[in-house]
Amino acid sequence: NDLTITQPKIYISGPISSNSDYRSDFAKAEADLTAQGFEVLNPVTLAEPITSNSFLSEEQIWKQSMAVDLRALVMEADEMALIEKEGIPSKGVAIEKAVAAEFSINVNPAPTYRKRRPEEQTTADEMTRLSMRGAVLARALGIIG
Repeated sequence: NDLTITQPKIYISGPISSNSDYRSDFAKAEADLTAQGFEVLNPVTLAEPITSNSFLSEEQIWKQSMAVDLRALVMEADEMALIEKEGIPSKGVAIEKAVAAEFSINVNPAPTYRKRRPEEQTTADEMTRLSMRGAVLARALGIIG
């Protein structure tokens, strides 16, 4: 029985397409979370190879970026940190929140994250069990092959 204590892997969610400051917002959230010892999944960097492809239309870039990001959210993330920007709507955030709810992934505002005390942390065994459950659900919903 593995009792190694691990910090959750955090996926950052926030408006990108409609937010001119998205790069700095996501970089700040990633830096804050990393400084606290979290492993971070940043959709801005995850989708970088797609967004830098000048041969794709904006719609193709958005769809392919969302596919990469949702895979990371479902298959790798334990929790989601939400960058909230007043008055900036985001279709991507709405989708990510719905997916997080479907897969029982906790969502918290990005600024409120803090390193967990030992009694609040999840053991590696629990993390593995949760990851396996996510993989089964993703296959059932046809998100992954």
